[in-house]
Amino acid sequence: MQRDALFLAVSIDLGNMMECWSGGRYRSTLDRVHPPLGRERYSIAHFATPDYDTLVAPLAGTVADGREPPRPIHAGRNLAAFVARFDGPVPDAEISAEGT
Repeated sequence: MQRDALFLAVSIDLGNMMECWSGGRYRSTLDRVHPPLGRERYSIAHFATPDYDTLVAPLAGTVADGREPPRPIHAGRNLAAFVARFDGPVPDAEISAEGT
């Protein structure tokens, strides 16, 4: 959905972990690096991730009645798969070193 930017607005993009923790109430946003042509965009990014072996599952009471809860996510493998989309597969040795 295209929306006009608000002057001095703050936008918070949520990732896959927050979508899972919220039981799907808050949706993960599509990551786009390039601003629209002819427009400036400034970003102050902060990325927070759980420990490598953390299993992220919906928090109790977050899944709306009648909705299918999101499947649990292995934090480290999810991040490695995301990075692999852009940089190629992460070698097992690097995953083991980061996951300890």
